[in-house]
Amino acid sequence: VGFQLEFWDRQKNEFVPEWLRSNQIPSAVRFSLGFATGSRGPAEIVTRTVRLPDSGVGADLQGGTAPPGGGAPQ
Repeated sequence: VGFQLEFWDRQKNEFVPEWLRSNQIPSAVRFSLGFATGSRGPAEIVTRTVRLPDSGVGADLQGGTAPPGGGAPQ
């Protein structure tokens, strides 16, 4: 069994294996799932692409400032 995620990068115009932009979401995600069929025959691979909404992430969901003391336990 295998599982793979790829993310659509608008700047590169291709799917990339890692999403590094924490303040953005990709416009699409491609899921691939592989299933072994036993010792004979090739594995079956199912791939689907899902488009995500293009709206921005609101400021209220982006985190905010750290509490006094940096959030360290007291």
